[in-house]
Amino acid sequence: MKRIRKMGILGLCLVFGGIVASTICVNAYTQQRQMCNRCGQYNYSYGCDPNARTISSKANSGEYCEGCHSYVESGKYHSYIITSDKYFFRCDSNTCKQLNFTDRIYTKFLNDRTVEHNVYNNN
Repeated sequence: MKRIRKMGILGLCLVFGGIVASTICVNAYTQQRQMCNRCGQYNYSYGCDPNARTISSKANSGEYCEGCHSYVESGKYHSYIITSDKYFFRCDSNTCKQLNFTDRIYTKFLNDRTVEHNVYNNN
């Protein structure tokens, strides 16, 4: 009887773990909708490369800082790092269907996130 109970608990843990894992995988990718640069039709993404692009930059006094979305105070400068996800799209419009399959594929960088932001004093 104890063995059956242990097997039942193990089975429930495996099922629950599978549900949690599949939920995490599904939520990791959110389909995006973007316009084709050739014809102007909106298409849905079919894939994503997370954190595909990383930009490191610096904003001096009086400049706009993309990292914190504010202007830098006098006598200071900000350094920041932003990452973006690369989304893949395929245009299915009548205009683009005449092109080769690979020519109908386009990418867009979306979901810019600040991963590091620092404020320094000018010396």
